[in-house]
Amino acid sequence: MDPDFIREFSVLAGFAGLYIVGSIFLLKGHKTDLSAVANHGTLSSESGVPTPQRLNRRRKAIAREQAAKLPE
Repeated sequence: MDPDFIREFSVLAGFAGLYIVGSIFLLKGHKTDLSAVANHGTLSSESGVPTPQRLNRRRKAIAREQAAKLPE
């Protein structure tokens, strides 16, 4: 075999090995809670009743302003 091919193949294998070993070290001890995926992305309590979605600060501020403008 050509020495250049062997050298390039060994470099490619080395990078692939570093990628795999690095991924193993980064994911070591990492646990993912897939309950949100099982519930189709909705936040729900144990009773099965979905909780209302949390609004961000800007939307809350807009909702407060609109509520303040409503006539009583």
